[in-house]
Amino acid sequence: MNRREKFANCGPLQLTMRELREIVTSPTFWIGFACVMAVLAVSAPFDSGEEFAILGRVVYWTGISVATFFPAFVIIRSLSRWINGRGLRGFVSSLLAGVVAGVPTGIIVFLINSYIAGNDDGEIEDFFRLIGLCAPISVAVAGLQYLVLGLDNKRAQTPSPDMSPVLMARMSTPVRGRVLTLQSQDHYVEVTTDRGHELLLMRLTDAIAEVREEGMRVHRSWWVAREEVRDLCKADGRHELVLRDGRRVPVSRANQRAVTEWLGL
Repeated sequence: MNRREKFANCGPLQLTMRELREIVTSPTFWIGFACVMAVLAVSAPFDSGEEFAILGRVVYWTGISVATFFPAFVIIRSLSRWINGRGLRGFVSSLLAGVVAGVPTGIIVFLINSYIAGNDDGEIEDFFRLIGLCAPISVAVAGLQYLVLGLDNKRAQTPSPDMSPVLMARMSTPVRGRVLTLQSQDHYVEVTTDRGHELLLMRLTDAIAEVREEGMRVHRSWWVAREEVRDLCKADGRHELVLRDGRRVPVSRANQRAVTEWLGL
């Protein structure tokens, strides 16, 4: 199959699985993971010091962390992207996803404690207690993922002097920043930056001429910054760019070949 034809249906889950593969192949991740396991084994939180000796705590916390981190990561990132695609973006979507992920995480811990580690009796009180413990932890992890991974790849908040100075002069100060996308809307252009978005009364071609960031007009109504593109997908027979914040931008038929070359696909 021609490489340019290898487009997947890149929904939130597919994008998250790609991200997860990048994480688990990173030595830095595993070094950090080992450090966290060491801290948990030594500090012995949640009465684990009374239940296990030091070696047992290492095995217990490693098992708990492996069994919960990866499912929670997939749920939080996929659900965050799904929520983003429906208009609720940013930190709030990650926290909502964290609340949801807390339930299956609590179930996993309950099953391990009750039927493998044996440090709980498997009573219904244990179940709700663990859900109550795991939910806030899951929310905290979701917030940390948002800050570290940035849903999306959070960029510097202060624009550099060469950052679209002409276009930025037209915008209100709070939303001035790195230009991510331009979208034509009747006689206006919606400019989306890493600080927000604003409608400007001008033509798309004029707005593109005032942008300094590397990008491309991929559709008659859309311009996209190169660094904002996460993937190129084919859905319902149409090509779309998947952006880092979860938005999907159509690619016109006339631009399909140029876009694939631009992205190096």
